[in-house]
Amino acid sequence: MNPRNLQSSVLLSQNQLQNLPEQSIATSLQAKGELALLNKYFDKGLNYFNKALSLEPTNSTLYFSQGLSLFQFAQEKQQEKPLLLANKRLKTAAQLNPNHVDIWQAWSSVLCALGCTYKNVKYFLEAHEKITQAIDLCPIQKIDTLTDLTAELGSIFLHIASYSQEPNDLYHAIQAFEKAADLNKILSTDIWKDFGLACYRFANFVNEGRFYFKANQCFKNALSLEPESASLWHLLAQTFCRLYTQTHDEDHFIKADEYFASAGQRSPKSLDIWLNWSLFLCETGKNLSDVKKLRLCIEKCHEALNVDPGHFLIQAICAEALSLLGMHLERLDLIHEAHGKISQTIEQKEDDPAIWYCYGACLQCLGAYFKDIDFYYQAIEKFQIGLSIDRTCHRNWHAIAKIYTAIGDLEQDADILYSSFKFYKKALYLKKSHFYLFDYAVALAKLGEMKHEKCYLEKSIDLFEKALIIQKNAIFLYPEWLFHYARALDTLGDFFEEESYYLRSIEIFSQILMIDPNLYDVHHHLALALSHLGELTSSREYLYRAIHHYRLAAKQENENDTVLLDFALTLINLSQHLYDSAEIEQLYRDAEQKLFTASRLGNTQAYYHLACLYSLSNHIGLSIRFLEKAVKTDSLPSIEEILQDDWLDNVRTTQDFHEFLSHLESSRNLEEY
Repeated sequence: MNPRNLQSSVLLSQNQLQNLPEQSIATSLQAKGELALLNKYFDKGLNYFNKALSLEPTNSTLYFSQGLSLFQFAQEKQQEKPLLLANKRLKTAAQLNPNHVDIWQAWSSVLCALGCTYKNVKYFLEAHEKITQAIDLCPIQKIDTLTDLTAELGSIFLHIASYSQEPNDLYHAIQAFEKAADLNKILSTDIWKDFGLACYRFANFVNEGRFYFKANQCFKNALSLEPESASLWHLLAQTFCRLYTQTHDEDHFIKADEYFASAGQRSPKSLDIWLNWSLFLCETGKNLSDVKKLRLCIEKCHEALNVDPGHFLIQAICAEALSLLGMHLERLDLIHEAHGKISQTIEQKEDDPAIWYCYGACLQCLGAYFKDIDFYYQAIEKFQIGLSIDRTCHRNWHAIAKIYTAIGDLEQDADILYSSFKFYKKALYLKKSHFYLFDYAVALAKLGEMKHEKCYLEKSIDLFEKALIIQKNAIFLYPEWLFHYARALDTLGDFFEEESYYLRSIEIFSQILMIDPNLYDVHHHLALALSHLGELTSSREYLYRAIHHYRLAAKQENENDTVLLDFALTLINLSQHLYDSAEIEQLYRDAEQKLFTASRLGNTQAYYHLACLYSLSNHIGLSIRFLEKAVKTDSLPSIEEILQDDWLDNVRTTQDFHEFLSHLESSRNLEEY
């Protein structure tokens, strides 16, 4: 339509306008302006509006109507100028008529639109003032209006919270939405969605499941009004992801997976859906060492790459999942394939910390596969590059901590192990995760055992117990958590020489055996705890039980030199509590055979213990011979320990031992000199 002929057949002619009072003329000009805006003629419409206001500059209704028209035009055309003009018109309307609820409500809506347009929180804070004024003016009897106003207040708090990152703002949003729902059970799709988002984000802050459940209900209410909304199915899926991460209830995993599928079905080209789905599967697959979930992750990544083959982050997630799969299946080809993929990706996208994390994860898998610290240090380098881009990336902090723990354990280096602690603390500061808490506890326990310092063990016990309280079903989901907890209790028992620590350790190891008898070397460590308790209490029953589990452990790993050494020591220990010489001799023979096998497997500590065994059996020459072998292999304890070892009582009274000791002291003094 030609703007020159706009509304010529409907609106009054110029001659007719001259014969009308000013109020009627202003109203007609207002109508012309509104029609011009409806027909997308902004300048023409604004001209009519200005003429109308020049005739009636104190008419609040004109300002209000113009503000609404300009707001509507701005929303349709996505233009900033009409939005700013709408704000000015409504401000004047409120000044002229401060008791008009609709003016304050409309002004609040315009300010929210400005906040979204300019990404500036000041507009949302102003909107909060205006909507609060509208609520104060609204009569209680107008339930529908009060419902709308209260719901809008909730949405404004939701916007403010996105800038402030304060859980208190989200809580105020939830309170407003709850009040709106109490006033009127029938809310719009957008309100239910915002209500759900407020609950979901608040739950992320406080880590409380009930708010996730409340978010779920809100999203379901929204879906009942708009069942084909992919974004709502996606939000529902993400909420169940969080619930699964918190509870590890398999039903929550199934629901999350189902809702992701529903979202993907309705919007198969949405990369966000495929991205979050693959991330969820990668994380759960990694935490549970679940090969099936890792394969599903790779499958979803391929679906996403069909939509956008050049999506760098999805390429990186696919590489991480592939490397983890290779590590768990002990397939080096998969890890190498993953490393090749991530190397290509990082060449094209060097500014994303998440991609550097995936690169580091691939190298970490190579380090774990080969038990090679060079790969571990390369992984640390990649994680640190990611942190140089974003210091708040908690996964990178945790990954570095875990690698330092692995290196410290491999190298038996207490300093490296200790250096992991600051990274664990930083990761936990950024993200309250029971997985991080558990890994930190393991590192503390390893250092306590390595340095024989109970303070680290006590701290590790405290963290283990905190993690187990958070994850109440850990015995079924993460038996390895209890395994390390029981090990720490056993080691702590050595410091305090208290039965309670050993008994608790034995109880936990026994529980693990019922859940997962093939986990690590649980028979070995249960046997150790039983032998420690037997030694402390001089109870043959515990020592016999220990021997039973050593046999099972040796059957599982017949070339494990540590198991054989510990088995032999328990046999010798038991012999000291028996009186039947034939049984004692048999125990000595069994212990001798196991110590020789352990030494052939490379365990040099066996030489010293063979010396002790031969001292007990009065084979003095053999005892001296193996003491000398222990010296040559640098596996002899300190002179103080040798002089206090009860098992060497027989050999210590001999001239040969005194000559051996004299030679040992002189050689050590010479080394020190």
